[in-house]
Amino acid sequence: PNAVAAAFINQHGPTLYGETEKPTHSAYLYNAVEIVFQRDGAEDFPSDTMRDPEPDEPGSYSGFGKLKRAALLEKCETAARVQLNMGKNPAFSIPRNLLSKTPTGPSLRSEYSVDDGGIN
Repeated sequence: PNAVAAAFINQHGPTLYGETEKPTHSAYLYNAVEIVFQRDGAEDFPSDTMRDPEPDEPGSYSGFGKLKRAALLEKCETAARVQLNMGKNPAFSIPRNLLSKTPTGPSLRSEYSVDDGGIN
C-alpha cells in the first residue's frame, strides 16, 4: 500500500535522492528504493487500502509524528536539485506520485495481521 511505501521512503530519508551513485554496501536498501520508483510509475500503489498512522494511535511507536508528505517530497526534490545544479545526476528518481497522494482506509496497525502469506 501507498502508506507502507511512503513510510519506507520517510524512514530511510530524503538524502537518498541526493546520492549520485548507488552504494554497493547497502545493495538491498537501494534495490528497494529503485523498486518503489518503478512501481510508482508503472502500476502505482493502492492509496485506498491503508491510511498513514496518526501520532499516539494504538500500536504506534513512541515519539512517532505524522508523515508530512509535502515536506518529505520537497526534501527529496531539494536533495536531487543540489546535485542537478552541480551538473550531476541523482542515482534515484523521486516517487512523486506516491508522495503526492493522501492515502485513506483503515489504520496501519489496528486492522491488519502479517504472516508468511502476506498482509491480511
